[in-house]
Amino acid sequence: MERLFPIRIAVVALMAFVMGTLSPAQTKPRAITPSAKWLFLYDESIHDLSQSKDVRNDPRFGPLLERNFHQQAFYWNKRDPLWKGASNYLQVGSGRVKVKEHRYGIISGCVPHMCDTEEGFLWVDTDPRDHVVLFAALTAIPGEGIHGSPSLFHLWIFCNHSLPQDFVEKSLPDEFLYSMQDWIDEIGGRRVVSAMFVGPENKMTPLLPSALHLTGTSGQAHEE
Repeated sequence: MERLFPIRIAVVALMAFVMGTLSPAQTKPRAITPSAKWLFLYDESIHDLSQSKDVRNDPRFGPLLERNFHQQAFYWNKRDPLWKGASNYLQVGSGRVKVKEHRYGIISGCVPHMCDTEEGFLWVDTDPRDHVVLFAALTAIPGEGIHGSPSLFHLWIFCNHSLPQDFVEKSLPDEFLYSMQDWIDEIGGRRVVSAMFVGPENKMTPLLPSALHLTGTSGQAHEE
């Protein structure tokens, strides 16, 4: 019996190890994406809010950006992650959320003291089944402009999901593209002449502004 006792201990330890490796779901529960519907608390159409009117002051706003954007901020500083750059590009603005179809939350802004040249646009699909989050940044092309004011811009589009490499333009949600075009129209005087898509793996895909219907500030080509 004394010889069998150590053997039994070894068998029990081995079974515990095997059960642990065969049942990873019990030890590592699947991560659940937090709901982003709290953004609707800052709906710009609501005039009487019970809390701060600036969504950027909400303690959930920073983690929302950090959770979805791990790419490098190519358009800002390659040493910083995208979520920091996105936060900077939304720093100036109303801090209110434009809500569409009771599903999409939109926040726009610009870089302090650089609102004519560096502007940002955040689009969030709050449906937990999709939870697509996209960030667009407009950056002025150096050396271009009329009377010193920039008129030609490059568009960066970052997504928290990968899209098919050959069909990025067609894979972007129509609701995002329409809302982004409305944003560019509202800004005015921004002609997008080049665009780039960046997925979560940092892979860049050039886009044609015409394929995004962004050949001009009203969605139509400018006449030279």
